[in-house]
Amino acid sequence: MNKFRLFACLILLLFIQNNLFAQIRVEDPKQVYEIHSGWTFQPEGFLPEQVQVGKGLVSQNIIPPISGTYSVEIEYSVHDLNYPQGIFLDRIQDADRVYFNGQLIGSTGIFPSEGDYNPNWLLKRLYFIPSNLINLEGKNQLKIEIIFMNPAFPGGLFRSIPTIGNMQILEERIIYEDGRDFALIMLFFGVGAYQLFSIFLRRQALANFYLLMSSFSYIMWRVPLINFFINNSGIPFVNILSIFFFFQTVFPVSILFFCYSIIEQKVKWFEKIMIFIFLLIATIQAFSIDMDLRIDLLHVWEILLIPSIFLLTFRIIAAIRQDKKEAILITIGICILFFAGITDILIDILTGRNIYLTQYGFLGMMIFSAISVSYRNAKNEKELSKLTVELEKRVLDRTQEIVKKNEDLVKDLSFAARIQVGLLPSSAPNVKNLKIAAKYIPMSQVGGDFYDWIEIDEHRLLLILIDVSGHGVSSALISSMVKVQFTNFVKEYESPDEILYHINNSLSNLKMNSFVTANCTLFDTLNEKVYFASAGHPHPLVTNINSKETEYIELKGMILGWKGNKKYPLVERSIKSGERYFFYTDGVTEAKSKNSLFGEEKLFSLIQSTKSISIEDASKEILETLMLYNGNVAQDDLTFVIVDII
Repeated sequence: MNKFRLFACLILLLFIQNNLFAQIRVEDPKQVYEIHSGWTFQPEGFLPEQVQVGKGLVSQNIIPPISGTYSVEIEYSVHDLNYPQGIFLDRIQDADRVYFNGQLIGSTGIFPSEGDYNPNWLLKRLYFIPSNLINLEGKNQLKIEIIFMNPAFPGGLFRSIPTIGNMQILEERIIYEDGRDFALIMLFFGVGAYQLFSIFLRRQALANFYLLMSSFSYIMWRVPLINFFINNSGIPFVNILSIFFFFQTVFPVSILFFCYSIIEQKVKWFEKIMIFIFLLIATIQAFSIDMDLRIDLLHVWEILLIPSIFLLTFRIIAAIRQDKKEAILITIGICILFFAGITDILIDILTGRNIYLTQYGFLGMMIFSAISVSYRNAKNEKELSKLTVELEKRVLDRTQEIVKKNEDLVKDLSFAARIQVGLLPSSAPNVKNLKIAAKYIPMSQVGGDFYDWIEIDEHRLLLILIDVSGHGVSSALISSMVKVQFTNFVKEYESPDEILYHINNSLSNLKMNSFVTANCTLFDTLNEKVYFASAGHPHPLVTNINSKETEYIELKGMILGWKGNKKYPLVERSIKSGERYFFYTDGVTEAKSKNSLFGEEKLFSLIQSTKSISIEDASKEILETLMLYNGNVAQDDLTFVIVDII
């Protein structure tokens, strides 16, 4: 029996030894391996001791401030390396230097011995291992020097198990995490953009404003955690910390204001005191302060969150008793946030790691908050519908009055038509070596076609031609709006593609049922160049007095207002004396005669036949031909511009 016990003890000791001093073996260079065991940590001036990674130093009784070195052996069991190798250490507190077989392969932050101490514990460490440093079919020594200064943090290799192997896979993991965080940020951005649009429409503007501020605060809170941002922003780590903690503190304040506005409750004095403390903490966090003070303020903020949630809960319960359905939706969102926050805190306390589940809780709350705003709007619209029914009854009693006012409306339309015509260029531009003529015939009193040109200088002219689908006042308003945007953007941009890009972004924020096509062209007679950009508009035509053919300039580009942040290709062409450019809207080729369209072929012939006469006579003859084909009744807005290079 004693021999059996002795044998069992030996087996147990061997098992413990194998797990404590297990050596990570890389057998396939295209895979990645967790270095989960075999680690030692040697504090400066002390002997090394066994430690666990993925677990903070504080929880292993290694108390800061301290500097020391993690060590582990890694065995490569391969004949050659077909894939670049790397080591992923996640976040480290606070600064580090990493050595592989005695050679420095990467570092983050600055140690006090190197100059001004500069931590960077937000950055995820990924270091490339040069192949010439790797001992194939043998042991390799990995050493990680760290400095750990703040006892409020877990310390060291605390967030996850270090991983070694295929560099591409390790990079993809960071990209995936950044992509996930960015997707959440964009969801909040979408919520905020919707609220901004609602504010412009003055629909529940106050609640929308607070929800917009909540979205913006969340975005600015989470962006500093994206590895790509930390690496490429160029912002010092201390400033990134200020941004992170400031917006983290402000975020719940904006949420509180939103909830109170949506349930129509006034903020009482006690709540005002808490909000004041929140804002005071945020103001202090915005400055470069001592890390200990920053963490102490964070703990105060966390403590204040608890009574804030309870007070808000009581207010919402009171609103529910008043049969405010919006309060129920907000309650669901708060429950999601509360569950996520408590789970995050418990995981942080038990493991020393933060999985940032709270951000999903905030997302859930924001979604239900947006739903509550939508519900409020829907309820208002329902009430508006009831008022509309009553209004219709009154309208029946006032038919005679409407008939009389219809005459005023006709006068207003005539006035609008005169205004629209007045917005068109009134005189030819004074650009050297260039002549221009234009015609505009709306289908009704006002139309959706529009053209405009702006002289940049004596050698350059910017021309735009717009076609808004539909007819009447709505199309005219959109075309006039584009004219204003064109005038404003020309002050900042001269390239046609940039102008269309910014006009498109402005229109994409509006939910329009109309399609807007445009052609923007820059003539540069000094450099003898012309630059085109098109947004789904008919291709411009060009001919030469010595040419026997008319050709079109093929351009590509998406219609305006459909989707934002879309680039428009810029097409460059040399101009020559004697060339004639013809720009038009689809009303030209879609002129009808007995259900037959005028078409491009007839237009090519018409341009060719009028190329040798003056630009004024040519525009007159082209218009007469099109109107005759239409039966002297415009079937669509009809607009064209002719430009001669002289």
